[in-house]
Amino acid sequence: MLSMVLLLILPVCTSRFGAEPIQDFGRYMTLQAGVSTVHDVYQRFGQPVDVVTDDTGHTWEYLYATMQMHAATCIPYVGLIAGGNTVDMTRALFAFDPQNRYIRVETSRDSRYQNMWVGMAEVLQSTKDAEQYVQAEMARCGIPFDTEIWEKRKEALKLREVKTKEEQAPSEPFGGRR
Repeated sequence: MLSMVLLLILPVCTSRFGAEPIQDFGRYMTLQAGVSTVHDVYQRFGQPVDVVTDDTGHTWEYLYATMQMHAATCIPYVGLIAGGNTVDMTRALFAFDPQNRYIRVETSRDSRYQNMWVGMAEVLQSTKDAEQYVQAEMARCGIPFDTEIWEKRKEALKLREVKTKEEQAPSEPFGGRR
């Protein structure tokens, strides 16, 4: 009986956050280094979740995450100790030169277990900072900032910012700084 209940609950326990277009690798194939611009990337992938600038240009970051709850989380009392999620994160970093021309993209994926208590307690960076960077970048590029898209995508940013004791803080894309 318990196994039947778990089979019904588990499919509902998967959540998706962020920029789903970065999962479609056909979109990447239409970009040409030195020819495509920030507007081309925006048209294919939408608004980024974070922006980093330095002397050589700027980088737009996109994230897409799926989070699947472990079955132990659903078991009374056991879930308090053994509960958690598996987080699968896809990250795409688009680099642009100072003239807003696309230079390159780097993608990465990682999967990690996240204890539910760590997940609730260790957010490293306010998403408010990232929101301000994205707003400024959209204004600089003449692209309207979409608050609704931001609200949907910032959940993936929060997942990126959570770390366990064994993990290092995320590095700035391509060695950039704000």
